[in-house]
Amino acid sequence: MMINTGYNSRKEVVTDLLFELDDICRKNNLKYTLTGTFANTVAEEGKFPDEYDYITIAMTQGDIERLIEIVNTSENKHREIEYFLNNPYARGFQIRYCNNDTTLINVKEIGNHVNYGMFIRIQTVWKVPDSRWRAKFVSTLKQGWKGSQKRLASCNYKRYIPAVILKCIVKLLGKNNVRRWLYNYNKKLKFINRWEDIPQNEKLSIGKGIFSGEDDWNLKDLTIDGHHLYVADALLHRIVDPHPTHATVKINDIEDLCMPFKDILNSDIMKDLYTTQKSRDQYLFIVTRANKAVKVVNNAWQTYLMTRDVIRFKDLYNDEKLLEIENLINEDNALSCEEELLEYRSAKSKWRKLNISFIENAKVERLIAKADKKFNNEINS
Repeated sequence: MMINTGYNSRKEVVTDLLFELDDICRKNNLKYTLTGTFANTVAEEGKFPDEYDYITIAMTQGDIERLIEIVNTSENKHREIEYFLNNPYARGFQIRYCNNDTTLINVKEIGNHVNYGMFIRIQTVWKVPDSRWRAKFVSTLKQGWKGSQKRLASCNYKRYIPAVILKCIVKLLGKNNVRRWLYNYNKKLKFINRWEDIPQNEKLSIGKGIFSGEDDWNLKDLTIDGHHLYVADALLHRIVDPHPTHATVKINDIEDLCMPFKDILNSDIMKDLYTTQKSRDQYLFIVTRANKAVKVVNNAWQTYLMTRDVIRFKDLYNDEKLLEIENLINEDNALSCEEELLEYRSAKSKWRKLNISFIENAKVERLIAKADKKFNNEINS
């Protein structure tokens, strides 16, 4: 395979990687499909999007593992696949086909990868486990693993407890052993071997998308600018990847089209970057704790304000005022009655929207129910 080193843009790099993957797949009877807006444009307009620097494809896990073996045993050392088992910092089952002769470092993701070359993302076509309990268990394990890879204080409530448990297990059994077990357990429940096996499954998942085995999984072999590419109708107009085809914001990227990422990682600039990353982690740690404290304080303050309203309404709607409102109801004076009850109704609605439990005034509620029943009946009649 001839290696191109004269790139002018990230778009050219990822396009070249796509053509390489297509060539490998066709020579080894592996199947894939383009996804997202890139797939839509190729399938419907017969051309590549005008602007893109990010491409995602989807494959079955069986074909992905065969692809990994092919790339790992290839004499081409300019390419590499990064995935869960060879990336000790991985926070999930992401797979990337990387160009080792380029550099793409997102400052926010320093420490999450071992390969910082420009890449194509490969998503896995999983089957959804028949057992809802097992599906939930796998999801919890994945959330816990993501949480265990960073400071516990920055975890949301869904990841905190699983993250604590997994951190303890990692200390007992070792990170590599736990990572291998997670990979194999996930594979045991969700594995699909070949593309032809997809329709045999009732439900499938790709990224954030859920699909049916009855969808059209036949691959269209399209020719764009002399290059062949596969697209499955089942994925058209479906969002499976939260990343955009064209990354409009690149302020956090360190990008080089001709310098290998390893050279940059060994350079002096990385000392500053790691210092920046450490400072960022400390900042996020402090901010996360502060945000939690602010949330608690805000909730307490809102509850205080709600309680103050309750006390105020108890004084406002005294026996004399309640008798006055009841007389308005009996006199069929709907407008005046509503004016007297408006402040109470508005406050009650406001606190419900803020998810603060409003302490109702039983006497006022009785009059509201009486007024609503009488005046609504008159309107309906």
